Amino acid sequence: MSHTDHHAKPSLLYRLRSYLSKRLDPGALPLIHAAEAEKLAEVVQVLEQRLDSGEPFLPRIIHLETRSRCNGHCSFCLASVDNDPRDDELMPQALVDKVLHELSALAYPYRLSMYSNNEPLMDKRIYDFVTQARSQLPKAYLEIKTNGTSLTMEKIYKLFDNGLDILYVNDYRPSADVEAGEHRANVAKIKQELKGIRRFKGHYGGGRYSDRIIITLRKQDDALYNRAGTAPNAVQIRQPLHAPCLRPFEMMTINAKGEVGLCSDDVLFSTHMGNVNNNSLMEIWRSAEYNTIRRSLLKGDRSCKSACNACDNKGHTWEIFKELGV
Repeated sequence: MSHTDHHAKPSLLYRLRSYLSKRLDPGALPLIHAAEAEKLAEVVQVLEQRLDSGEPFLPRIIHLETRSRCNGHCSFCLASVDNDPRDDELMPQALVDKVLHELSALAYPYRLSMYSNNEPLMDKRIYDFVTQARSQLPKAYLEIKTNGTSLTMEKIYKLFDNGLDILYVNDYRPSADVEAGEHRANVAKIKQELKGIRRFKGHYGGGRYSDRIIITLRKQDDALYNRAGTAPNAVQIRQPLHAPCLRPFEMMTINAKGEVGLCSDDVLFSTHMGNVNNNSLMEIWRSAEYNTIRRSLLKGDRSCKSACNACDNKGHTWEIFKELGV
C-alpha cells in the first residue's frame, strides 16, 4: 500500500464515524466494518485519480424509465400508488431510439436497467424495447425489476425470448404474509412452475444455480433508508452525512421526459443534470457540473445537491469495488 493510501484511511474512518453519529437512529444503519472502509478508501483514491487524469469512463448502470407509473403500495416509496405526485408520462419512441442509438455507438457493455421508480410491465411497449435494446446493444446486460403484480409465465417467456438477461421479482406483501412465507397467487404459481424449467436456472456451480429469475418476498410496509429524503416512512437525518458517495461515478438515471438525475433514489429528479432531448448522453455524463459534484461527493460533502443533502444511503456497494478491481 502506498504512503498516500496510509494517510487516506484515518480521514475516511473519521468521516464514517461522523456518518453514523448524525443519524437520528444510528442502529438502523448497516455498520461499515473495517475491511469495507479500507476498500472504500482505495476506491476513492482510484476515482480521484480518474477525475484528475481526465480519463473518460461510462456509467456501469443506466436506468431507463419509459413510463413514470407504479401499481405498488409500498409505504417506503414516493412512487407508490398512494404517494406518487408525478404525472403519468410515457417516453416517446423517438427518445428511446435516441438513447439506444447513442449507447450502440459507444458499444455499451454494461447494465441497462429498463426501469427506475416505476413498474416496467405497466408500459405495454416494454417487450419491444427489450427486443430493440438487445439488437442494438449485444454486449449489454439487460435487466428488469418488477413487483410481479401482473406477471405471468407468458410474459416471462416473451421477455427472455426478446433478449432479457435477468428478471428480478420483488413481491411486496403485507408483513403478516411475508412472515408466513406467502406470495401473491400469481407469483406463487410462477415460482412453482419455474422449479421444473431448467432454462431459467442458469449455470450451476459452487453448489448453487445462478438463477436468471430471482423472486424475493418483501414487506411493503418496510422502513428502509430514506431514498434521498423522499421515503414517506423513513427517519430523516438532522444534518448532511459526511461520507463519500460513488453513485455519480456508476449510475445514470433517465426518466420518461428525458431528464437525467444524479441517482435513482431521487424520485422527483431534483438533481437535474440535463435532458437527453437537448444533449447527448455523454455530453451530460462528462459535463463540468457532473465532475464538480463527483469531487464533492468523493470528499464526503453531501451538501452539493438537495437530494444528497437529505440522503442516508451509505453511497457504495461491493459491486463497484469488484468492478474497479479493489
